[in-house]
Amino acid sequence: MDNNIIEVTINGKNVFYDVLSGCIADNSSALEEYVDKNLLKCSIDEPLADKDKMQGFFFVLTTKCNLSCKYCYSISQNKPMSMREEDPVRIIKKFLREDAEYILINFFGGEPTLEINTIKHTVDFLKTLKSRKIYLRISTNGITSESVLDYLIDNKFHITVSSDGVLDDDSPLDKVRNAQTVDKTLRYLAKNNAIFTIRYTATSVNYKNLSKSIDYWKSIGVPLAHIEPYHPIGKSVEEMKLLPVIDDYVNVFLSAVDEAEKKGLMITTGAYMNLLTPSSYFCTGASGRFCVFNPDGSMSTCYRVQSFDSRYKEFIIGNWKTDQKESEWETNKSILNNHTVLDMKPCSACINKYLCSGGCLMRNLTQSGSIDISDKWLCTLKRKVLKDAIIRIWESFSDGKIPVVLGRFIFEDYLARNPSLPFEPHQPMKSNSTSIRQRDGIYDIFECLGLNRNDDLMIFNRKIARTECL
Repeated sequence: MDNNIIEVTINGKNVFYDVLSGCIADNSSALEEYVDKNLLKCSIDEPLADKDKMQGFFFVLTTKCNLSCKYCYSISQNKPMSMREEDPVRIIKKFLREDAEYILINFFGGEPTLEINTIKHTVDFLKTLKSRKIYLRISTNGITSESVLDYLIDNKFHITVSSDGVLDDDSPLDKVRNAQTVDKTLRYLAKNNAIFTIRYTATSVNYKNLSKSIDYWKSIGVPLAHIEPYHPIGKSVEEMKLLPVIDDYVNVFLSAVDEAEKKGLMITTGAYMNLLTPSSYFCTGASGRFCVFNPDGSMSTCYRVQSFDSRYKEFIIGNWKTDQKESEWETNKSILNNHTVLDMKPCSACINKYLCSGGCLMRNLTQSGSIDISDKWLCTLKRKVLKDAIIRIWESFSDGKIPVVLGRFIFEDYLARNPSLPFEPHQPMKSNSTSIRQRDGIYDIFECLGLNRNDDLMIFNRKIARTECL
C-alpha cells in the first residue's frame, strides 16, 4: 500500500485516505487504481518561491494595543512602536516583484486598527496597481469603532477577529472580559455582510468554554471559527500554566467539533491546514513567499518576531530601512527557505508528515530547542486530531454532508475568487448543497466540495492560506 495512504478504522471497517490526492475510500486497491487512472496525485508544496506568482506582505503596523492579553507574545517582547504612515507604501515599492500576480497584504500588530490612517494610505496606493489581484487582510481584537469597520467592509478586507469565547467577568483573559464589546463587532460584521472569521486561542483558563462558544459564534453569524491552542513564548512556569493538559484539551476540542457538526459551523485548526494541500513545510517560517515587516526595520519570516530585539533572531532575515546584508541574516534565510519536514526525525518517517508538515518552527524552537525537533505537545495533538478528522470526513460524506473540518477550503476558495482589488461584485460562497457522491466507490473530496484541484486559484489554498496557522 502507498505509504502516503493513511488507514483508520471506523466501526470495525478500514477506511483509507490518500494524502496526495484528497480521495478517501474503504478499499485501498480500488483507491490507488482510481487515483492513478485519473492522474489525481497532487505535488508536494515546497517552501521556495522562485516560480510562484504570489507575494505576501505582513505589516506589523504597531506593537501597541488597547488590550493586554495574558498570553500575548507581542506585548511581552516588544517596546511600543509604530510604522510611519508612508512606510508600507515605501516597502511595497521597494520589494514588490514584477512577476507577482497575486498579492497578499496583511495588517497586523499589536492592534493594527490603531493605525487606520496608515491602512488607508496603503490601500489608496494599492488601488493604483494594475493587472494584479490584491487580497487585503487584517487581524484585530475587535475593540474598534464602527467607522473603522465600515472602511474595512467597504474595501473588502478579510477581517479576522480575536474572540476567546463567551463573557466571563472573572476571567484573567482580556478578550473574555471584553467579550461584550467583541460581540458588538461580530454582530455588526455579520449584519453588514463582511468577510470575516474569528480566531480563538485555547488556554487552560478558557478552553472548557469551547463548545459553548461554538454555539454562540454560530448564533451570531460567524462563518468560520479558527481554533488554536495557546503557544507558549518560552518555557517559564507562568507560560506553561496557560497550556492545557493535552488529553483534556483533545477531549474538549473534539467535543467542540461535535457541536460544530450539529450547528453547521465551519471550523479550522492547524491540524486541518494541509488536509487537501500536502506540504513539506508548515507556514511562512519556512517559506520564501512572505515576509513580515516590523516598525523598527526588521524583516522576519515569523509574525511572532517583531523587532531586532526579539530573542528569536533565527527568524530575522533583513532590514527594510537599509540595504545592509548581514551574513547571519543570509544564513537564516537559507536555512529557513530550505527547511522541510524531511529534515526532521522522526517526522520524516511519519505517515502524517505532509499533513502535519513538521509543525510550527517557532513552537518547535521554543519548546524543543530546535526547528528540527517537533514540539511533543503539538505532535500528540495532531496525531489524534488528524485521525479523528479523517473519520469525520468519511462519516460526513457517507451521510451526504459537507465535513465542517474542511470548511477552511471552502472559505479560502471563496476568498481566492473574490480579491479586494480590483473592485468587482463578489460572488457568493459555495453552498453546502454541492453534490456528494461516490465514483467507483471513491469519494473525491475536491469534487464533493466543488473545488478544482487543477485550478490556478487553488494557489490560495495551497500556499497563501498557509500564512495564518498558529
